[in-house]
Order: sequence, then structure tokens, then C-alpha cells
Amino acid sequence: MNDNLKLSEAMPYGEMVKLVSGAKVPQGRKLLNKPLAVSKMTVVPTIEGGFAVIFSLSHTITNGSGYYQILNMLSADATVFAMDTKRRDDLRDRVNEYMGKKHYAYLNGAGMLFNALGKVLFGKEPTPYCFIVDDEKLKALRAEAKAKPGAPEKISANDVLTSSYGKVCGSRMLIMAADFKGRIDGTKLEDAAQYHAGMLLDEQGYGEPASIRNALTGPPPLSRCAIPSGCCASMGLKVGLITSWAALKDLQIPGCMLKLHTPCEQTTGMVVKGQEDTCIVFNPRPGKIAMLCMSKTLSGAELMAGLPFEGPLAPKMWPL
Repeated sequence: MNDNLKLSEAMPYGEMVKLVSGAKVPQGRKLLNKPLAVSKMTVVPTIEGGFAVIFSLSHTITNGSGYYQILNMLSADATVFAMDTKRRDDLRDRVNEYMGKKHYAYLNGAGMLFNALGKVLFGKEPTPYCFIVDDEKLKALRAEAKAKPGAPEKISANDVLTSSYGKVCGSRMLIMAADFKGRIDGTKLEDAAQYHAGMLLDEQGYGEPASIRNALTGPPPLSRCAIPSGCCASMGLKVGLITSWAALKDLQIPGCMLKLHTPCEQTTGMVVKGQEDTCIVFNPRPGKIAMLCMSKTLSGAELMAGLPFEGPLAPKMWPL
């Protein structure tokens, strides 16, 4: 318990991120060969009279999938199980195969490195916005996508939101984080080890929700992106990144009601300056979806107009 740190839904998001920084574990390189915790859980009071739980877990241990598997075990009705911590380093090549070996090489090659460095060194900081998704608008878009000729029977909320986000941002290349745990032979959902990569999607790859669904359910490689040729073509490439953390279950804590769950992520610096647009999809409450958007090119009004949003999440924390 930390009584010296008090949070509130009414405080600006940037202020909250700074306040909780001391409750987060250091980055992996700072943990190396040090007797430091790789996970922290801190309980702090809120100004409104409740309490907040800050859960931090090193990315060297597991990824977002594992993070939420562990966080969801806090629920009084959850099944608690031990995750398998053994890493299968021999499966690294299979992860690249699922992403696409040529796409992996391109994303980690000189062209994309210089593209990102140019944006980090000379580009402006993105402006952060956070919106809650309108359930009815999302339902209508899913129905519209499923009704198109040749569309698969299943279209997920993430298919629709990823497609909509890529289109409103106009990304030449959209990097969609994808977890292959449980899909690659030799892995299972209980693994703590990380078997994830980024699917690369161009305008055709993300243009329709069905295109994303077909890629995800098809054989590897899953990326759907024409790779630009040469470093010069890569230098001016407009790049977006989207990752889904929408895996929060209904946390049952006796005598308590969950009011707000939110990532506490930096909205400035190298990670978000390396592309024009960055988005985290998450569950602010069980059954609801929100999108934390960090954009260099779009205003809050443009994001509201182009995506199925209800309005800002926690308006005092996220004013337009």
C-alpha cells in the first residue's frame, strides 16, 4: 500500500503516468544481473475515496497476453494456474515464418531503421487521445463487413477497429502486433514465453476487416503488404502501429466495483515517435473497448469522425 500516491480519473493522463512511474519495474536492460523485482503490484488510494491497483510486469518475462493472464487471476472467481516459464528458443524461426521471413527482414532492415530514426530525431511528438468505442456503431460495422461478398462468417471487433484505424490514418504500412502462442506447434496458451511478432499490412491488407480475418486464419506467412524496394522508398514511408490489449476479464473483488482500467504508457519518446500513428486497444471495463491513439497527423475531431467512437474516455483525464 502506498498512501503517498493518490490517483484520480479527473487528473490529466500524462500526470497519472508520471505519478505511477515509481511503481513500474525498470526496463529489461536495467534488470540484467541485478537483484531487482521483475514484477510489482502496488495498491494506492484514489482522491475519490476508492483505491487503484498498479500492476507492472517486465516485458522480458512475458508479453501482453501473459500480462493479462496473470492480472485476470486476481479475480475472486478466477482459476489460478502456474504458467510454463520454459522458453523454446528453437521456435524463433517459426515466429518469423508466421510473420513472413521477408517481412521480418524488411521491418528489421536498414530502410526501416533509418525511417524510424529520422522520425525520432527530427519528427514531432504525437498528440495522445483516448476514446471509448460505441457498441452500436461497432456492431453496425461488423454486420456491414460480414454482409460483403466472400466475407468470412466471423469478423472480430479487432478486425473492424484495425481496418478502420489503418484507413483513417492512411498508413502505407500498418504494423499489427500478433501473438502466435498456441498456434505454433510446440507452444500452448499457458506458456509465459513470448512467441509474437508484427503482421505488416498495406492498404489492401487492412482495407477490409475480412482481409485481416482471412490473413489471421490462413497459413503463414500472415503479413499482407507489398514491400517497398530500396532504402529511398522506405525513408518517407508513413507507418502506423496497432496492438490489442483487450483481454481484461471481469475482475471480481468482494465489495468492490471496477470503474476504470487503463494502460499507463508513455505518450512521448522513441517508442511512439518511430511511426506517425500508434494505437493501443484495451478494455477500460469488462465488455467495453477503448482506443488510446497517439497521432502526429490527426486531430481528436478527425479520429472521432473516422472511427466508431462514443466520446473521450474519462473526459477530465482525456479532454479533446
